[in-house]
Amino acid sequence: MINSQPEIIAVEPGLRLASIDGDHSFALPWYKDHRNLHLMDNDDDEYDIIRLEWMYAFLKRVGELYFIQILIREGVWKAIGDVAMSSEDFSILIGERKYRHQGIGVKVISTMAERAKELGYDAIRVREIYRFNEPAIACFLSCGFELCGKTKDGYSYVLPLDP
Repeated sequence: MINSQPEIIAVEPGLRLASIDGDHSFALPWYKDHRNLHLMDNDDDEYDIIRLEWMYAFLKRVGELYFIQILIREGVWKAIGDVAMSSEDFSILIGERKYRHQGIGVKVISTMAERAKELGYDAIRVREIYRFNEPAIACFLSCGFELCGKTKDGYSYVLPLDP
């Protein structure tokens, strides 16, 4: 089992995952966006920098956390979202709206599935996707996730991984 999180994971040319470290304030607008909050937390309770830093610290402590980055010009990468994975849960946010519905989520999830295999996971679990978050449900189903339970406001999913 691998214990050290890589600094960079290449997804494809021009798309990568970068270990989260340092200043995260540029991500704050993603968590102040009411549409994002509704889809992620089913509420409108905006994040401030303290809540964002707490969330990132927690996600890093329990698993792996990366910024999703795109190459905007040679040598210059821009974070457009984040992805977190632990043995108990998985989450992804394409925080920059203009990069949604382009297949980036599917590519990132597929890459994280390979990382989960390296870590020895038997499956990737998604604790809850709200029933009204149809784009997320469609994305996870297209990646091979299966419905595995009903939650108060939605459903949980699992992607069994081949050993």
